[in-house]
Amino acid sequence: MNAFRQILGFSLSAFMVVLVTSFPSQAQTVRINNVDCAAGSSVSFGNNQINVTATGGCVNQAPPVVPTLASLSPVTAAPGATVTATGTNFATGATVSVGGAAASNVTVTNSTTLTFTVPNVNAGAQSVSVTLNGQTSGTQTLTVTALVPTVASLAPTSAKPGDTVTVTGTNFVTGATATVGGVAAPVSSVTATTLNVLVPAVAAGAQQVVVTVSGNASATGAGSTLTVTAATPAITSVTSASVGQSATITGTGFAPGATVTIGGVAATVVGTPTATSIVATVPSVAAGAQVVNVTVAGVQATGAMTVSAAVPAPTITACTGTVNSSLSITGT
Repeated sequence: MNAFRQILGFSLSAFMVVLVTSFPSQAQTVRINNVDCAAGSSVSFGNNQINVTATGGCVNQAPPVVPTLASLSPVTAAPGATVTATGTNFATGATVSVGGAAASNVTVTNSTTLTFTVPNVNAGAQSVSVTLNGQTSGTQTLTVTALVPTVASLAPTSAKPGDTVTVTGTNFVTGATATVGGVAAPVSSVTATTLNVLVPAVAAGAQQVVVTVSGNASATGAGSTLTVTAATPAITSVTSASVGQSATITGTGFAPGATVTIGGVAATVVGTPTATSIVATVPSVAAGAQVVNVTVAGVQATGAMTVSAAVPAPTITACTGTVNSSLSITGT
């Protein structure tokens, strides 16, 4: 008891209110008024008083520190812009939420200031909060303005399905999407002024490349025109698989939107094809050698694969045994 009086800095009287937040077992500590005492310490109640038996050392545990958010500068910004947040109790490891989306590039300058990059969220009033060690601040409002991307040029200006084209422009952000000829094109390597698109399976000829950010699409024009040449798919190998399993088709000239048949039966393409690989589920065809066709923008490549015989599911015909003894299972 005297040990606790020394740690807490006061004596425990019959009417003193003491916050007990942890009740001990043999493997636990005792926490009273944010002071932890070693395992084996105990707390009991009786005769209108709190009885504490402390063993070992006691350690002060500070209450959780909650960050506060006082202001934002600027209060209006577009996705990709840098905003400064002012408040208290900021520290390394803090995260920022804008309209429920995680902000990137959070940099803590000091305990009262941090900066972050506005994520790709819809235009309008969005709530901003700061979280540190599981504790979240109140919110401040950031007015997010519409970010309209522009496309200035393409490199190269001529490509076939499965090729990668670099798009140069403005107002690109992570989460931007793109289409080529109205067909979705996978996007990668996004910066504020460049991004890469994988040309999907579209018809040969002039096709417009459009970039969309937060629902706002870039305008079309001479700088966004891609001359798509005829696709040139080729199959080099196909892994063996049974009906219902996935087969990997390797080759060149593949593109998103490619279709696959195995043994003349349409196969479901799994995920998004890359320029060199397509994964497809083997349809219901006979075991043995089967022809595989990949079609990209009307151009067909032919290969072959071995469809392996399906392994039947195990069946159980009988189970015998007694409690606490071996179990005998019969089946095929």
